[in-house]
Amino acid sequence: MTNTEELLKQVQKSINNDTIYGLAKALNVSRSAIKYWLNGHPISDPEAFRSAGLTGLDTDYVMFSIAAERAQKKGDNELFKYWSDKLTGLNLAVIPVSACIISFLLSFPMPA
Repeated sequence: MTNTEELLKQVQKSINNDTIYGLAKALNVSRSAIKYWLNGHPISDPEAFRSAGLTGLDTDYVMFSIAAERAQKKGDNELFKYWSDKLTGLNLAVIPVSACIISFLLSFPMPA
């Protein structure tokens, strides 16, 4: 499971820029928003989604991880367990779903 700080570090690696300014520019947010997140607050959903795209991480995985982080920070152990269980199930579900999509796409005739 990833958290906000790890996600932001991965974005910095992806954009090859380790400054707060570069990170803010890549996510289209203010530098103060980046500092807020680096000080322990969970990233907002639109920026988490954008970060997933920049890093190549699975979007569902990132969104579930951030939801779990929020639940943990709020001290809601039941909600944290719910999201953690979803993350565990996600890893198992991705392979069969991907296989179905690939099979479907391969069923179309290839252009000559």
